Amino acid sequence: MLWLIIKFIIGLIALLIGANYLVEGATAIARRLKISDMVIGMTIVAIGTSTPEMVVSFIGAVKGNSDIAMGNVIGSNICNILLVLGAAITIRPIMLNKSNLKYDIPFILFSSVIILFLSKDT
Repeated sequence: MLWLIIKFIIGLIALLIGANYLVEGATAIARRLKISDMVIGMTIVAIGTSTPEMVVSFIGAVKGNSDIAMGNVIGSNICNILLVLGAAITIRPIMLNKSNLKYDIPFILFSSVIILFLSKDT
């Protein structure tokens, strides 16, 4: 058990150091190319949040567990949408307009139903 904790701490330290080098390197390259700080930040966040899902999906696909990849994608999207939307709503309420009610909400519901039917075993 002690060895597991030591490996976890070493992995966490390596992750923090690697993430720091990634952010500094990406920022330096982007600034040389005159890319805005906002784009740099969004790109780093996008890569950082998508990499774990990509790795898990890749390992699942290689091992023949496509259900893992599908569940990972759907679960990640649900979590990201609900966490980001929930955090945004706690800071500032979102006002719904006719476009949201007429197009956006039905589209989200329709795409969820399509994913449900596509993911069912036959």
